[in-house]
Amino acid sequence: MAQTLAPNVFVTVGTTRFDGLFGVLFHSDDPGSPPQCLQLIANRGVKRLRIQYGNSAMPSLDGLHHDQIKSKGADGTLTFVVAGIEIEMYRLKSNIEEDMKWAGLVISHAGSGSILESLQLNKPLIVVVNDTLADNHQAELAFAVENQGHCIATDPRHLAKTLGDFNPSTLRPFVPVSSSLFSGIVNGLMGYVD
Repeated sequence: MAQTLAPNVFVTVGTTRFDGLFGVLFHSDDPGSPPQCLQLIANRGVKRLRIQYGNSAMPSLDGLHHDQIKSKGADGTLTFVVAGIEIEMYRLKSNIEEDMKWAGLVISHAGSGSILESLQLNKPLIVVVNDTLADNHQAELAFAVENQGHCIATDPRHLAKTLGDFNPSTLRPFVPVSSSLFSGIVNGLMGYVD
C-alpha cells in the first residue's frame, strides 16, 4: 500500500498558461467517475488542494462529480469538493509563499523561482515539466534538480503514475545556498558562461 501523503497539497502553474498540468488534475477517462489524479491523492490521504492556475483555461466542471460548489468569485476563485478533497482555485497572487508554507506537498511547474522557493521551504516537491515548450531549459533544470535527489520531475502524461509512486522520504533535503551560487548553477546548466 502506498504511503499516506500530507493532507494539504499546493499546485502552481506559474503566471503563464500550462493547461497540460492544470487539465490532467481534472481529467477522467470515465465521465461517471472522479478525475484519476484527484481520486488517487484522496486515496493517499489528501484532504485539501489549493491550485494557483495562472492564465490556464478553467476546466469544465460539468463532468465533475463535485459534492457542492462552495463559492465562485468573479475574479476566478472557486472552492468546491471532489472525491472528498476540498479544492480551492485562484488565478494569481502577488506572493505564493504562504501557500507553499501551508502545503505538505508542492506540485509545481518547472520555473526556477517556484522550484527554488519550494526547496528553500523544505517542501516535498513534484515538478511537472511543460513538454510543449521549445528549447525547454525548464526541463533541463527540473531533471538536474531531480538528479540531485531534491525533487521528482515528470510531465503531465505521467503525473498520475508519479503521484501513485511518490514517496517523499526518498527525497534529499535541500541545503540552502546563496542566490548567487544558485544563479551560477542555473547559468552553468543552461550553458551561459561569464
